[in-house]
Amino acid sequence: YNRPAVAILNPAGSAIVSSGGTGVGASGSSAIVLDGKGYVYQTGQVGMGAFFATPGSAYPNYLGGNYDAYAIKISLSGSGPTETTVFNTVNAATQWPGDYPGIASGTIAPGEIVTIYGAFLGPATGIAAPAGAPTPTLLGGTRVLFDGTPAPLLWVGSDQINAVAPFEIEAPLTEITIQTNQTTYGPWEMFVVPTQPGIFTIDGSGTGQAAVINQDGTPNSASNPAAKGSVISIYATGAGLMDTPMTDGALVSTSPPFAKPQSAVLVEIGAVPALLQYAGVAPGLVAGALQVNVTVPENAASGDAVPLRLAIGESWDFVGATVAIK
Repeated sequence: YNRPAVAILNPAGSAIVSSGGTGVGASGSSAIVLDGKGYVYQTGQVGMGAFFATPGSAYPNYLGGNYDAYAIKISLSGSGPTETTVFNTVNAATQWPGDYPGIASGTIAPGEIVTIYGAFLGPATGIAAPAGAPTPTLLGGTRVLFDGTPAPLLWVGSDQINAVAPFEIEAPLTEITIQTNQTTYGPWEMFVVPTQPGIFTIDGSGTGQAAVINQDGTPNSASNPAAKGSVISIYATGAGLMDTPMTDGALVSTSPPFAKPQSAVLVEIGAVPALLQYAGVAPGLVAGALQVNVTVPENAASGDAVPLRLAIGESWDFVGATVAIK
């Protein structure tokens, strides 16, 4: 794996003062270096959708191509950001920024539930959207806009916002801004793709036990595995546009008919295709949440953590979610 290398030179540029030892990119250098004076130097590569430069950067804007190389200097004694700053925007289920033609460069689908990480994004004490009502677009004095359209907000705090991308966003790009404390931060851009599936997990990390309900209505877990031949319900997001128009922030009715994804849905349990029983909006949840019911294959593997994968259209979720099977 090729990465730029770091070596700290003396002021005259005639000798290496500090480096990473055995090296990654070249002999005597490394992709991360400590200089012994409270600074860390690091290099790497970043895609457009994940590119966020700090104030005062030599190159504050993405310069094009699939990736840009970067070099950063971090002060270990610094106090961190003092104003609204966005670090990354990820699929709320997988905690990944998505992919675009096979590379991680920040993508988003219409109706996808996303998490925005940063600093001074909202109130110091986090606020959740009230239950049982349409999801608000103004919460804790904060708004998030995609191409000028306010996004439904599920949670707003100083370092995190959970939002639902409006169904109105269109390819190839969407511009995102945050309005808080009467100031506007942004815009930053993300690629818009038809689908960006992600399975929710119990601990919210994107890996491990998936948010799955067994046929008897109880949560799936290592101590409560699903039987082969039974039907399980999987909760996800990133299905993109549905076969009927969806209202941003609306709570889905608990009575049919239910909207279904325009794109085909496929589930694999332990690499074995599972028979699809239902794939559509999750009744009682915000538009953008997806429920997928499948029959556990008789020839699926047994275990506490059997890999669970979801494809919608041409996109697969990132590997990480698991399900317990008897």
